[in-house]
Amino acid sequence: MKVSVAILSALVFQFATLVASADPIVNPEPAAPFEDIDGNGYFIPLGTIFTIEIFDVADFLAVTGNTFGFFFSNTDATDPTNLIPIFDSDDLVGGEAVVNFGAGIVIDVDQAIVRAAFAGAGTIGFYPTLNAFGGSTLFSDPSLNGGIDFFGVLLFLVDSGRLAIVFVDPNINGLINITVTNNLPRCRYRNLLSRS
Repeated sequence: MKVSVAILSALVFQFATLVASADPIVNPEPAAPFEDIDGNGYFIPLGTIFTIEIFDVADFLAVTGNTFGFFFSNTDATDPTNLIPIFDSDDLVGGEAVVNFGAGIVIDVDQAIVRAAFAGAGTIGFYPTLNAFGGSTLFSDPSLNGGIDFFGVLLFLVDSGRLAIVFVDPNINGLINITVTNNLPRCRYRNLLSRS
């Protein structure tokens, strides 16, 4: 996925406020500026992850917030009951959450509540649901978006355990969502979802 210079500039500004010494992106292909790492869209969770919502276009536009969360790759992600929210429409930018995969819970740190309980294991993908824009859900796996890649990952050079998870509309270079998280090694294989 290509990310525009304006979006990258906004990311650099946002990340600088979080971690002053962090360069947000590793570019493995200098001939293709801002290409994400490998495009597979799945991750291996390592116990517990901490997340911070950096940008939500819905909050920026002062409309109903997006929902951001994850799904297990061995489930049908198009079934909304398999989507596990990390940030809900009532969470504002700057919100923090903890996902404990051992206990099977998502904790909303700001509201001091359990946001969701879940069962499952294995690799995960991410999604935002655009609540104010018809309720469409986008996925980190492009095959679930009809082949359209809305998803990118930016690595922090000074902290290899920290990632920025980014969703952008490639048709207009419109930034949709940025969430920073840790403890998520990227999988090196593609299309984990079984299809019949």
